[in-house]
Amino acid sequence: AADNLDLLVEEKLPSALVLTEPDWSSLGGQPVVLDEPLEPAAPLAPLRGTVLIVDDSPTSLEILTRQVSALGLSPSKAGSGEEALAILRHTAFDIVILDVVMPGLGGLATLSRLKALPATNHIPVVMISSLDDMDSIVRCLEEGAEDYITKPFSPALLRARLAGCLRAKHLADSQRNHLAQLEDSRDRLDSELAEAARYIRSILPPPITTPVAIDWRYQPCTELAGTPSATTRSMTNTSRSTSSTSAATAWPHRSSRSPPSTS
Repeated sequence: AADNLDLLVEEKLPSALVLTEPDWSSLGGQPVVLDEPLEPAAPLAPLRGTVLIVDDSPTSLEILTRQVSALGLSPSKAGSGEEALAILRHTAFDIVILDVVMPGLGGLATLSRLKALPATNHIPVVMISSLDDMDSIVRCLEEGAEDYITKPFSPALLRARLAGCLRAKHLADSQRNHLAQLEDSRDRLDSELAEAARYIRSILPPPITTPVAIDWRYQPCTELAGTPSATTRSMTNTSRSTSSTSAATAWPHRSSRSPPSTS
């Protein structure tokens, strides 16, 4: 029985291990190459900007400082929320990395004060914490944080989040600069219009404050188009026959004419 089993294995096993050639015609006649080497990815450009890192843990502060520096950014450190607010009063930053859980002024309270100040409310804030709590994440985003990262995090994730914040910051800065230019142009236009109004008022006569008396008189003409008309001559002759004095008063002649002859 054992000999018969061995013979059966020798006969059947080789045919079971033979692999048949696949039919490439169903794939367009060409074999599909799955192990083609990929082109190497282009190196990422370094980020540019300033970052304030706020964390009460010296170890976390040092690790974040090294990671941010490796990305090409310029980091500064603060060990508490109070110190961070004091630094931001006289120094501008592109991004603030803020720990959620800190003694004293916590991360949420520090975030609220940053977003309440006109000088710092435009700075993107990335919250970091070892707590993977949805309520904490939602509260940070509602207070104005741009992003939230849980510890520990990879350098690639940190770079992606900081790069997004930098793009948003640069766009917001561009919009604020454009708005400032528009406001400056409006102020200059208002000043020029006010100067023009002052000039126009200076050449106009002063306003009349006393009542104005208006009178009128009707004086008919004695000549039309430079030549006495027939009606005018008839009226003049009639006046002369009545009274030379009244005629002279009512219809005066040009001084260049000679007086009527009395002979």
